[in-house]
Amino acid sequence: MYTDKNATPSGPSAYIMQPIYPAHNISVMTGFVTSAIRWLDVLERLFSTEVSGVDCVVETETQAYTYSVNQGIVTFKGEGHLHDASYAHYGLTIDLFSPGIFTQASAHYTLTLYPNDDLFDVFGTSNPTRGLIGTLCIMFFTSCIFILYDYFVQKELYRKVA
Repeated sequence: MYTDKNATPSGPSAYIMQPIYPAHNISVMTGFVTSAIRWLDVLERLFSTEVSGVDCVVETETQAYTYSVNQGIVTFKGEGHLHDASYAHYGLTIDLFSPGIFTQASAHYTLTLYPNDDLFDVFGTSNPTRGLIGTLCIMFFTSCIFILYDYFVQKELYRKVA
């Protein structure tokens, strides 16, 4: 098999094999239709170009492979759960192929999406801090105006009484 040593690794593939039977005799198999699925190709079509900061883990009962999404471009990170463990509780899992959809011996494929620091950096903002400082400044200014108003009202009251 030819492999390019400079090529970027694309990760694993899966093969789906569907038997072919004659129309009226399902006991005689006449062939197979085989389709290869490169997980990288499947994942590339899932994300828009604005998406960054997502780690995708495709796994079966025995193996796991991690991909990373940066500006909609999916790259293969390697074998295993290579996502940031501190975000593991945010993971969302879906079944890609349910058990027994093809045969009972078929692998159960799941896809789990995990955020990473890049995703939180996009949504991170200093607006709450600015809002707090602005609110405190407005309250301080309003309090100062009220105290000045009260001072002048009392001064006027004492002037009229005296």
